[in-house]
Amino acid sequence: QGNWSEWSPWGLCTPPCGASPTRSRSRECRPILPKYSPTVPNVGSAGTSNVSFWGEARPRCPPLQGERLRLQENKPCRNVRGCPPPG
Repeated sequence: QGNWSEWSPWGLCTPPCGASPTRSRSRECRPILPKYSPTVPNVGSAGTSNVSFWGEARPRCPPLQGERLRLQENKPCRNVRGCPPPG
């Protein structure tokens, strides 16, 4: 299982001046790891053994924008000044 993180703060406008600057923010699907102890008691002997899992955790998030595990949202910047002339 997995859950979507909160949206990150909106980034700076890119490019900072000129035509059509945009800003973006993103969120990620974060896996929820099993709630198992990293060690288990040995059967028939003293002590404990480490537990490992095959492969990586596979988050299951709502199917937003296909199979992507990171979403990005863009929007245009408003009231952006023109770039100063070169030179």
